[in-house]
Formats: sequence, structure tokens, C-alpha cells
Amino acid sequence: MMFSCNKNEQAGYPADPKEEVREVQGLTDAVRDSAQSTQDNTFRYVEGDRIIKIINGDMLPLSLEEEFTNSNQHYIIKIKNFRGGEISGRVIPTDDLMNIRFNQIKRADGGYDGPFGREISYAAGEPGEMWLVIGKSNMASGNVTGPFVVELR
Repeated sequence: MMFSCNKNEQAGYPADPKEEVREVQGLTDAVRDSAQSTQDNTFRYVEGDRIIKIINGDMLPLSLEEEFTNSNQHYIIKIKNFRGGEISGRVIPTDDLMNIRFNQIKRADGGYDGPFGREISYAAGEPGEMWLVIGKSNMASGNVTGPFVVELR
């Protein structure tokens, strides 16, 4: 009977040093995002190409800063405890030629509406959780990456 040991991999450590770096970067991102959530009373996380920001409806009006680093990203603002009625907002990119807009709204009743432009004024209806989805317009051209601000009222 023969046994073989591979000394490249130790218990509890990844065999690939790049994997370890990715794990450390992930922890750093989580700590930074956690620190952001305690500073401004919101929560932000990233799932693939989706940047998700969770806020409370009683925080409106407010401005949020974000940046797209690739052309496939979407910024989803989830508004918990939205009181209903009307919501308005605008997307203000640093570069006026940036191809970015409000793509969709998910209402508290679960229905969707859109697409919209860089500015919206929307009768949201009933109270509950509302989502605003921001991303590129497939009907237009232009750079999608760069910093922008979203103002909500």
C-alpha cells in the first residue's frame, strides 16, 4: 500500500497564491463596504456586474456617488420602507456623453416599468420596497464607464 503527499498544499491554505490574494481582497472589500454602511446608514454590496445599494425610504432626499468600471454593470438602489407616492431623481455623470440612464423601476407591488432617461418623476403607488435600476441604454452609444451621482427626492 502506497501513500503520497503533496507538499504544495497545506491544510487551510489554497494551493494557488492568487486565490489567497483574491480571498484577502474580498475580505478587504467586505470590510470597506461594512465601514461604509455604518458611516452613512446604508448597505452596499456587489454581485457580479450588479452594484446594489440599500437605503431606507426615510433617508430621502439624498445623493449617492458611484462608478461603473465596465460596460455591463447595473446600479440597483433598493429603497426599503418607501412610503409611496411620487419619487423623482436624476443621474448626473461626470462626463456628459456617458451612456447611462434609469433603466427600470420595480414597484412595491412587484411590477416593473421603464425604460426612462437620466431624469425621472414617477408615481410609485403603494408603500413598500422599490428598486431603481441604472445602467447603459442599449438604444444609444457612448462610454458607459466612469463616476456618476444619483440624486433622489
